[in-house]
Amino acid sequence: MQTQTFAGWGEREYTIQLRAGDSPDDYSAVAGGSGLAVDSFHKVRLQQPDRTWWLLCFGRYPNLQAAKQALDNLPAHLRGPGVWPRRVGPLQTEISR
Repeated sequence: MQTQTFAGWGEREYTIQLRAGDSPDDYSAVAGGSGLAVDSFHKVRLQQPDRTWWLLCFGRYPNLQAAKQALDNLPAHLRGPGVWPRRVGPLQTEISR
């Protein structure tokens, strides 16, 4: 799984944030064991002032409604606290810092 910058994505598109943390070490295992297309998972690196933060996101959706519908259809083990549709525009801004 390569690191995603969302280059070429529209700022109003959405993805689903599945995880956030200081290490992406288990992200490939999560994607591989999900039963979903591994190439639909996105590893995102965000540089914070005091540390590097990693996100695991899933999918590419044209709007919030489509992302919410996709979230509702994710396998139960991928849904839970901290899983939410995320607009790509703010992520693009954070990534470019």
